[in-house]
Formats: sequence, structure tokens, C-alpha cells
Amino acid sequence: MLKPRMRTKFLLSMLLISAGLTCTSLLLVRYSVRKQVKKEIFADLRNSVSTFQNFQREREVTLTHSAELLADLPDLRALMTTQHDATIQDASSDLWRLAGSDLFVLADRAGRVVALHTASPGLTREVAQKSFANSVSDESSGHWWYGGQHLYEVFLKPIYFGPAAENRLLGFLVIGYEIDDRVASQVSRIAASQVAFYYGDAVVKTTLSPMQEAELDRQRTLHAAPGASGPEQIQLGEERFLITSLELTGAKNSSVRLNVFISPLERFEILRSGDGVSGQLESLAAGFGFGCGTGWQRVSVLHLAYLHSSAGKSCGRCTGARKGRFYLRPGCSRW
Repeated sequence: MLKPRMRTKFLLSMLLISAGLTCTSLLLVRYSVRKQVKKEIFADLRNSVSTFQNFQREREVTLTHSAELLADLPDLRALMTTQHDATIQDASSDLWRLAGSDLFVLADRAGRVVALHTASPGLTREVAQKSFANSVSDESSGHWWYGGQHLYEVFLKPIYFGPAAENRLLGFLVIGYEIDDRVASQVSRIAASQVAFYYGDAVVKTTLSPMQEAELDRQRTLHAAPGASGPEQIQLGEERFLITSLELTGAKNSSVRLNVFISPLERFEILRSGDGVSGQLESLAAGFGFGCGTGWQRVSVLHLAYLHSSAGKSCGRCTGARKGRFYLRPGCSRW
């Protein structure tokens, strides 16, 4: 009777040491992997913002060039010389269709809006007049107009009679392109993440689901602030996001920004599978795996019954109580 008890103590000691080393190793590996994944997600956020900035610069150059060509058209110059509001409003429809923009505005040399065309109703002439005054007085390169729940990126160009060097100003041309669902989806694909466009604190367009958008609107205080030291975390429904912000305009009268959302859920899915009790038991079971190494091993029936019940039911071939002992078949799949 003395020899089995010593063997039992020895096996239990080996089990405890193995379990301790296994758990310690798993914790260290998990910490290292989590730290590495977090770095990669932060790098993805920076890359998403950088990719969008490159895309935005190329887009602005192209659209600015289009506005310059349109402002130099002889038909537009001739139209502005009439100085008749109704004539300019009616005759500028063809020029608007030629431009292919969502917003088309003409103003006289005094800065008074004389023609307004929009692809979507909502932006009134009064809002256009106020926005135009802010854009003319703003020396920053980017201009954004907001009205009637519509956000436009606009490009303003002067219209001259003759060469620009002679400075014979006829008026101003403004063409704008709306940030709609199509643009938001395009930016989302380019940035490889979910995005949201803001005007002030209001969400204008987003690729998030309606439920997540409603939750985002309720958590306005948690939105990533421009100039923040790093990405912030936000919980939208059952999904957690890392969020960073990019200011799109430096205008004093308005704040337009882009928020980029990346969900680490997929990255952490493998790690999260070990967070629960089942994952811990599976890790412990892996640590106890040498129990079925070679030969027939016998352990105290009480200890083994407890461990076996934690890992699952018996395979039916390798267990059996015989004189107070519990037998394991070599290569048992349960161990």
C-alpha cells in the first residue's frame, strides 16, 4: 500500500508542476500576442488615415482643375456679363449639367448669389449666401458647405473677363460634390475600415449599421477628438471599435472631420476563445496530456474522477474502477 501512495503523490506533483508551467507559458504568449495585435491595429488605423489623405489630395487636385476649366469657358463669361439674375439662373442649367456636380453656384462680383442648382433639395439660397461669404473670407484651401442635412466639398474659382492678370472680375463659380452614401462607401473601401463624416457634432454620413449609428449619436462625448494623442475605444452595441479622427477643414466657422473605425473583434477572436471557462479547461487538459503517455497509469480514483469530469465524459474503453483504482488506456483521445 505504501508504493501506490508514493506513486500517486509523485504523479500529482508532476501534474501540478506541468499545469503551472503550461498556464504561465500561455499567459505570457497571450500577453505578447495581444500586445502585437494592438500594435498592428494602431498601424492599420494610421495606414487607413494616410491612404484617405492621399486619395483626398488627388481628388482635390482633379476637381480644382475641373473648376478652373469651367470658370474659363466663354459661355460662362458671356452669361455673367448680362448681370441679370433670372437669365443667369435659367441659362446656367446647361453649364451645371456640363460640370456634373451636385452643387452649382454663381455669384456676382459683389459676392451676391445669382444662381443656385442642387442635385438634392435642401440647400437654400440663404444658406448658400452665408456659406459663400464664409468661403470667400476663409484663406484655407478646403471649403465645405452644409445645409438641409447635406454636406458638400466645394471648390471656388473667380470668373474673369479676359486674362486673369488684368483682374477684371465678373463673378465667382462654386461647384460642390456631396458626401453621400456612395462617397462614404468608396472612402470605406479605400481606408479598409468603417467611416463616419461629421459636421460639428452631427453625423452626416456613415458606413456603420443603423443601430451602431444610433448608439454613436448617443455617445457624442466619446467621439475621438481631433488632435488626440492616440486611438480611443468605443462600444457600439455588441461590437467594440478603435477610433481615430482626421480634421478635413481648418475653417473657423465649421468643423468637418472624418472618423475611422476599426473593429479588433476578428483579430482577437482566437485569443478570446481562451477567455472562458471552457478555454481554461482545454488549456489545463493540454497540460495534463502526458497522463496517457506510455503503459497503464493508475491514479487515485477521487482525483482522476474530478479531472475527468472537467474534461468531458469517458470514452468508454479505458476507464473502470477496480479495487479503488482508475485505469487509463494508452493514447486515450480524452487526454
